[in-house]
Parts: sequence; structure tokens; C-alpha cells
Amino acid sequence: RSAKSERALPLQVTVADYLYRDVGRVFVYFRTARVRSTQKLEMLAGRGNNFETKIPASYMRGNRLIYYFQAEDRRQNVVATLGSVREPFEVSIDGDLLGADSYASGDSLDGGGGGRRSDRTYFSLGLSLGTGFGWVKTVAKPVTNSGARLKNPGLALAPFHSLIEADFWLSNSLSLGAFARVQIIESAYLGGARVKYLAKEDGPHQVLARVGGGVGYVRHLVRLGDRLDTTLEGMFHIALGMTYAYRISPLMSFILTPDYLQMFGESPSYHIDLNLGLSLQF
Repeated sequence: RSAKSERALPLQVTVADYLYRDVGRVFVYFRTARVRSTQKLEMLAGRGNNFETKIPASYMRGNRLIYYFQAEDRRQNVVATLGSVREPFEVSIDGDLLGADSYASGDSLDGGGGGRRSDRTYFSLGLSLGTGFGWVKTVAKPVTNSGARLKNPGLALAPFHSLIEADFWLSNSLSLGAFARVQIIESAYLGGARVKYLAKEDGPHQVLARVGGGVGYVRHLVRLGDRLDTTLEGMFHIALGMTYAYRISPLMSFILTPDYLQMFGESPSYHIDLNLGLSLQF
């Protein structure tokens, strides 16, 4: 059997009469050479004992599709399978000129070990825009009115910055990279190194944990009486964060990242950034 690249593939399975009354839901598990992890689709009840669904066109990439079916009762116990992890069905995909020859096999189909991921990312480049705020202490020194002093600690904005990230992926789930944060208004620069870990993946959705540190400053906007000034916090920091990534295509992801920065040195501060941008994977 064969199917066309980037065209939805309809699937149908029939449940035997003696099983039908016990079946609550039917799922199809599938994977292609262009998908990072096993996908799971719940099938819809059709006529008679049939269940139907379509493999979305966005997943029909590479050279092969591998799939199997699993029926569960209303307590989510498996009551029947058609095909299996070790003996799945296979469909050739035609028309993907850039399709990979390798595909999932064995126990890799359900996310376990033993298989080689065919779409391994080796390098990623991210560009985000964001804003932030932090807790400024009374030891902070205003930049313009250098002789003035802050009377009280408090929250202060650090509006508008860009964040550039370059990461080398040491494995499917671990990367080591560098980053640069540049404030656009009242410029300030901060950079360093970071480790990222792919904590969770479900279809096009990913959650990554990140930790790093480096040198540089964050500039906060503060009020001195009826005037505005800025302070520079730093010059060292450690950073903890979490990234949500949505894969738009095999090469591009939408990313949303909150970061916590612990600034320390001559002017310490607690700071939070929220970043929104795009990441390219190679």
C-alpha cells in the first residue's frame, strides 16, 4: 500500500461483534521518518462496528508511515490490538523528494529505547523579543542622576529586549549553547552559556528546561521623585527557565519562554523575563 506525501491518509478499522460492546475508545499509533515521537489519534465511531480517522497531512512526510491500532474499554484497559509495536503496518509515502530512508521500528514506536530517531536536530538558532521586570534594591545607583539614591526597594520594569540563542544538540534531548540579551530601550547587554533539556514531547508540542549563567547587566526603569531614571543590575547572573515550543514545520518552531535571572555583584536583583519568538532547527 502507498500514500501521497502531504495528503491526509484515511484509516478505518472494524471491531469484531463479540468485542464491540466492551470497547470504549479506539486509537491509532503512528510514526513517520519526519516525526520526532509516536503520535496517538483517537478514532471516531463510524457505521456499524467501524472506527475512522485521518492521519493529518502535516505528518505525511518521509518515505514510510508505520502504524497499529489499539482498543480500550471504558476503564482504559487494552482489550484488543490490530498490529503491534513489534509488528506494525507499513505504508510507503510517495512524493517527498527530501524524505529520509530510515524509520521507526521495534520498541521505538511507543517512545521506548532501541530505535534511532531519524530527524535528529544538531543545531538550533532562536530569536525572541521580550520584556521583563525585577526587584530593585536601595543599593542600586541611578545612571543619569548618579548622586541620587533610591529611598525604597521595589518592582521596576525592564522594557523591550531581544534574545539570540545558538544551541548545539549533544543528543536528542540535551543541548549546550550560548545566548545574548540586548535591551533595546536604554541599552544594556547580557550574555552567557546555557544547557537545555527536552523534558516532554507530544506531537508538535515540546517543553524544555533550561539553566545557565554569565555576565552583563539588566537595566531597570526607576522613579526618582517626579523624574525617571535607570539602574544597572549585575554584573553576574544565573538563569533558570522553561520553554514551550510548537513545531510549525520540520525546520521552524514557535517558542514562548519565561526566564528567572538572579543578578548578583555590585547591584543584585531578582528579575523575570518573558520572551516570544521563533527557533530554527538544523
